[in-house]
Formats: sequence, structure tokens, C-alpha cells
Amino acid sequence: SLGLVINMGKRKCLTIRDFQLLNRKAEELEADGNYGYHLTMGLDGMQTLALPYPTLVPSGVKAFAATAVKNQQIVLSEIEEGIVPAHTGVIIEAAAGDYHFKPSAEAGRTQSLLLGVTESAATDNALKYYTLTLSPKPGFTLYEGLELEKNRAYFTRPASESLTFFPFQLLYVGMDNGALSQPHHPAPTYDLSGRRVKNPGRGVYITEGKKVWIQ
Repeated sequence: SLGLVINMGKRKCLTIRDFQLLNRKAEELEADGNYGYHLTMGLDGMQTLALPYPTLVPSGVKAFAATAVKNQQIVLSEIEEGIVPAHTGVIIEAAAGDYHFKPSAEAGRTQSLLLGVTESAATDNALKYYTLTLSPKPGFTLYEGLELEKNRAYFTRPASESLTFFPFQLLYVGMDNGALSQPHHPAPTYDLSGRRVKNPGRGVYITEGKKVWIQ
């Protein structure tokens, strides 16, 4: 017996057995690690992200929400609770590698000024969009495309905005000053994976136990 049949009009009818199979498939995906979103981080160490469901920030990863704009500079604050809410645009910082963002049972409370795009969409003529760039200098640069990329985040301003670039400031949890620059005295410098770097270029590094943004 297939049990109760749910009438969905002209759509396919789903039975209790169908629901059981769907639930089992979800459990199998979660068990083998394929449930959620897999992100590959390049050597730049930063990219944007937006997902249609709340996710847990993986170990070794920091997520930042845009919390303010001060003096034409975007303030990016580290998400302390470790949960990125659904449809929330964030910046992800991590060493090069693959990371698994698992769904969270909790919704999360963080809000972000970045527009989270979870499905490809056309741009709105009433807005200007800015996309994360790290070279030649880190910030958000005016986006000239006509379509927004899926699972990415953008900074937006009214179409009347004249600026083409917004720098950003990083605020880390537990640090007094997140707007760190290159140290004024020589000290060993390491990348986010712990490897010593003799001649660091632009990016995030660790020196004297603190994260610094070298420009």
C-alpha cells in the first residue's frame, strides 16, 4: 500500500512514501558531507557569499557583514555568532582551500548592508552595483555587468552615485582596531595558512600574533 495520496491538481501527486524517500535522501547527503555549500577559496583569501538558507561558518573561516559606511569607507565587521543568515551578503576570509558551509538550525541575527544574491538576476537601473576587488587595491569597484552572479554579494548605491570605488575596513572580533595596516617595524609575516612570507603583497597576513591588512 502506498498510503495517503496528496492531491496537487495537475502536478505530480506525492505519497507518504515519497516524503520518506526525500527525507532519507537529505539525511544521506548530510551524512556524506555533500549537504550544504562547498566554497573553493583562491590565493587572494577573500570572496563574497550569499546563500538561500542560514549556514554555519566553518572552522578556519571568518565571515564579515557590512555594518556601516563611514567617510565613504565600508566597515566590515566579523560575525561573532558564527551563523550567516539566509539571503545575507557577506565577505568570506580564509586560506586557500575548500570549505563546507553546512545549514544552520538557527536563523542567525546578523544584518548586512551588502545585497545577497542567491539566484542569478538582472541589475536594476535604479541602482549602481559594486563588486569585491582585491587588486590593484582592496575595496568594492563599480560593476559594469548586466547580470548579478548567483551566491555572491554586492554593495549597492542609488544610480545617481558618482563614486566608482569604495575601500573597506575590517573589524575583527576581540581586536581594538580592525583597520590594520602594514607594521612600521620589521617582524616575521605569515599567510593565513601559517607559512612565512618574506615579501608579502596586498592581502591579509599574520604578524606578531595579529592579523594585518597590507596595502
